Amino acid sequence: MQIRPRKFDYDRWQKTFDASGDLLFSDKDTLDLLKSTGAMTLTKNEVKAQAGKVWSLNHRSWYRYALENSDFCAWFHPKTIEKLPAKLLKKIASEQIRIGVPTLLQKEFLSIEVGSKLLEVENRFWLTSAGWQGLSKAERGKVTRAWFAQAKIDIRSSAKLDDLTALAKQSLDKTQCSLLLNIFSDSSGPNCFALVAEAISPNKTPRLHRLWLHWPSLARFLKEMGFCPVESNAPEAEDVLVYIRNGEPIHGAYYLGDGIYFEKSGQDFYEPYRVERLSNCREEWPSCQMQIWRKEQTSLSIEKALLSD
Repeated sequence: MQIRPRKFDYDRWQKTFDASGDLLFSDKDTLDLLKSTGAMTLTKNEVKAQAGKVWSLNHRSWYRYALENSDFCAWFHPKTIEKLPAKLLKKIASEQIRIGVPTLLQKEFLSIEVGSKLLEVENRFWLTSAGWQGLSKAERGKVTRAWFAQAKIDIRSSAKLDDLTALAKQSLDKTQCSLLLNIFSDSSGPNCFALVAEAISPNKTPRLHRLWLHWPSLARFLKEMGFCPVESNAPEAEDVLVYIRNGEPIHGAYYLGDGIYFEKSGQDFYEPYRVERLSNCREEWPSCQMQIWRKEQTSLSIEKALLSD
């Protein structure tokens, strides 16, 4: 099955749009164009260092690869873009389109009725903070759907709970995460490592899958829960899979058995919780080595003894 957003998801994702300002991007050759607006420009690394405001997790999602495709960025207060001289506005819009900024929506994705409430330039509807503020809730849902199409978000595949093997379903039920299968988060942040932490945690309050978790934190928690790396290429049900690229863990998943693992493939709100076949891991995570973490038998024995008491 394919996991496609529903109206419910588009409506929830409205809160992820930051209407407190706008970001514009440029490369080295067009930096003077950005500077001509009078804005203070930041390098790519400076933008990432301002993650708390300028480059928040939700900003990263809405602007997709715009920062990686550019060298500089500038932050603008609402309505600043709308007040730019027409000639300058057209040049800047063309540069945003060239870089691939997905907030300049192609008209084929949005009705004229809704698009007319946004800034129209270079045959696009530009979704700015001021334009967003002027939309109704229903119109914001339609704009979010148009943005999803504009950004060319990959539609992920998965399987229904009832279609899982008995072992895989049993393993997933034990994590108490079955209700997460094939749904989206309501905001960016929750990631693969947080889902693994949720799956292995005996305490489901608070829900750890809501966190934005880094590898060092998960590694420590794995050890606390009795997991350790094993020298094996054959995972067993309830193992944790860690994918390593150039010596750095970049992804984690929970193995359900029968060649199926449970994951959240990224930290963006449009990346769902899903199951995937282990045979596809090379395609999903190229150039990665898979490391298996397994719960030590001594820990399992202690748990059984406690339960028997």
